[in-house]
Amino acid sequence: MTRKWILTGAAAIGGLVLVSGAWAAGEVRATHRMRAGLEGMEGRPLHRFIVGQVGRLMVLKSDMNVTDEQRAKIRAIVESHKGQIAPAAKDLATRGRALREAVIADKTDERAIRAAAGEMGRSIGEAAVLAAAIRAEVRPLLTDEQRKALDAFRAESDKAMDRMIDEAMKKPETP
Repeated sequence: MTRKWILTGAAAIGGLVLVSGAWAAGEVRATHRMRAGLEGMEGRPLHRFIVGQVGRLMVLKSDMNVTDEQRAKIRAIVESHKGQIAPAAKDLATRGRALREAVIADKTDERAIRAAAGEMGRSIGEAAVLAAAIRAEVRPLLTDEQRKALDAFRAESDKAMDRMIDEAMKKPETP
């Protein structure tokens, strides 16, 4: 269950960053760079999940039909929170590295791992509160159809995450 929570949290935060970045900047070039970074993972559950997420984001962007006015307002909202987003992202990265280092240390220290995980959890919580505040400002700018597209995207992403985890946990068949 912990593994699923970590993967779900990472995917949610990554999705938030990808969606807000795509809307604010209106760019798709990052998709090509990300695909290049996934070489050698073809056919694996995580690869299929990530490529599927990119595809779902592309469909979402198309389905959203965000107007230039909406894009400008969303960009302004994101910019107004830039002073909060950057420190939250930095804290997440720092806490994530500390947790990773505790996990891969030569000598396992359960207390250090739990402490680092607790700090990571706090950091995720702070980022989630910030994401909720930004969402509360952006959501009223969207039409009912755009909100429905976002809800459908979220539901499909959740299903894809569950499929990826289920598939990754399956034991390989023996010949």
